[in-house]
Amino acid sequence: MRYTVLNRFQGALLGAAIGEILGANCRDRNLANRTDPSPWLTVQDWGFQPLAASSVGWGSLAVKQLRHLLQPDLPLPNADSLPELEPSLSGLAIATLPIALFYHENPNQMQVQIRQAIVPWQVPAEAAIGVLLVGYTLSLILREQFSPTTLIADFIQYFDLPQTHPLISSLNRLRSDLPLVPTAHSPVLLALAAFLRTPDSYRLSLLQAAQSPVHPNVVCAIVGTLSGAYNGKAGLPLDWSALQRRRAPALTAEFASLSEPASASTQLLQGAEITSPLLLLWEVHSETQLLELAHQLFASWSGLYDFTQCFPSSTGSSVLAAPRVIRSL
Repeated sequence: MRYTVLNRFQGALLGAAIGEILGANCRDRNLANRTDPSPWLTVQDWGFQPLAASSVGWGSLAVKQLRHLLQPDLPLPNADSLPELEPSLSGLAIATLPIALFYHENPNQMQVQIRQAIVPWQVPAEAAIGVLLVGYTLSLILREQFSPTTLIADFIQYFDLPQTHPLISSLNRLRSDLPLVPTAHSPVLLALAAFLRTPDSYRLSLLQAAQSPVHPNVVCAIVGTLSGAYNGKAGLPLDWSALQRRRAPALTAEFASLSEPASASTQLLQGAEITSPLLLLWEVHSETQLLELAHQLFASWSGLYDFTQCFPSSTGSSVLAAPRVIRSL
């Protein structure tokens, strides 16, 4: 086994959070349509900064779903949990991420649970298939059965799709070397294409996804999930983590020049209250808290009857390290 299941659980959740934060910053600063490559050279400086308080995140629904899995008496997320939803509802792939992790060993049961979870959103059939494609890819990764060269064939076989199905045809086209810019494709397909191009590099996959003009926050979150699970927590770039230590930057002329003339979203960001991106989009205060939730989900999946006996409090400090890897802080 390349990485432990716990390491992949943590990589998937933290990778999704990093991805959604980067994508939200790209969306708010209107970078997707820029031809100037210079902002991407400093992505670690601006890509994970605090966001406008008006931003909303699918990660908050994922955390609610995770906590419900741990404690069924807690309420489930519902369609009224977010004030704004992207029309394709592809972000439900992130909202149902804990379900995919928890039931990854049994893809059929995972599919049933995900379908039940998305009922309140009245998801169109094509969008529902997209959410299930992400969950099934994650299941293959966690079961050590994922291969970039056979994934499309796995989709066709498992979901009983014809070779000419629009999703399969679109994914085959997107896997070419052309830039990921076609606006007609769903965020799920763009995310899968970005991940399949460079599965061994979290950084490269996410930078490709971040340049998508179609809901980059959702595309990046899905890519972050899959790449984080595939490469493990150890595969996440160190300079892209430590999200709780980010500080709100001064809104300088350089920041404003990222989108000329200033877009409506930039003007909103300049006048809005800014806060921690992890707290805003995922409703957790730190990476440590998110990793502890992943650990609790792993313990519950492992068969632990009462995780509160091993995790009496979500506060306090803890030391976490990737297996067989020594890294500087």
